[in-house]
Amino acid sequence: MLVFRSHDAVPDSVTSPTLRGLAQEWVAINATAEYHRQVAQMAISGCTRPGDVLDLIDRSSSEVANELLYNLVVHDSYLSSRMVLQALLPRVLNIACGRVVYSGTLDDHIQSLISDVWEAIASYPEHCTRYVALNLTRRRGFVKETDDRCIPVAEVYDLVEPTPAADDAGLELNLILDAGLSDGAVSADDVELLLEVYIQGWSASEAAERREVSAAAIRKRCERTRTRLAKSAAALA
Repeated sequence: MLVFRSHDAVPDSVTSPTLRGLAQEWVAINATAEYHRQVAQMAISGCTRPGDVLDLIDRSSSEVANELLYNLVVHDSYLSSRMVLQALLPRVLNIACGRVVYSGTLDDHIQSLISDVWEAIASYPEHCTRYVALNLTRRRGFVKETDDRCIPVAEVYDLVEPTPAADDAGLELNLILDAGLSDGAVSADDVELLLEVYIQGWSASEAAERREVSAAAIRKRCERTRTRLAKSAAALA
C-alpha cells in the first residue's frame, strides 16, 4: 500500500505523529460529502473525491501532472491546497529523512518542511507554471519559465514509508547514500532508481518504461550502483 495514497484507512506503517495526523485528516476529507461536491465543481475528468485527483496525478505524464498541480495551487481553496500537500508528502518525507542524518528529529524536519510547503502554496506566483512540485519544496526562489531543465514532476511521488531515519538501519542507509553522493560514486539519478526498485517496489520493466530503456539495462544499472555504494560504505568503516 502506498502510504500517502491510502484514501480510506490510515496505514499502520505511518509512525511519525505529524504524518499520522495528516493521514487521519486525509481519510476524513475523502469521506466528507462537502469535499466531494468541491471536487465535482473543479470538473476534473473522472474525479469525484480528493483521492481520485491524486490517483489521476500519479498515473499522468509529467506534463499533465504538473498542469494538474498548478491548477490546484492557483485554485486557492483549502481543499485544493490540501491536495497539493498530500501529493508532495513523499518528497517532504524524503527531504526530512536526508536532513535528520545531520541534526534534529524526523518529525521536527517534517513539520518544518510542511510549514514551508503551506507558505509556498499561499504565495505561489501565478506565472510559474513549470516545475510546480520542485518550486513548492525548495527554499531558494522559483525556477524561471525560461529555464530549459527537464525535471519530471512525476518523479516526486509515491515513496512508501521507509525505515524511520531515527532507527539504526535508517541512519545507516542515509549515511551510505550520502557518502556515495558526496564522493561521486553514484549520482542522484542512480539513487532515485534504487529507491524506485528496492523501496517503492517498482519492477525493472516499470522503471525501464519511465526511462525509455530496456529492463536489462535497468537491472545492470542497479547492480553497478549497488557495487559502487558498497565500496563507498566500506570506506566509511
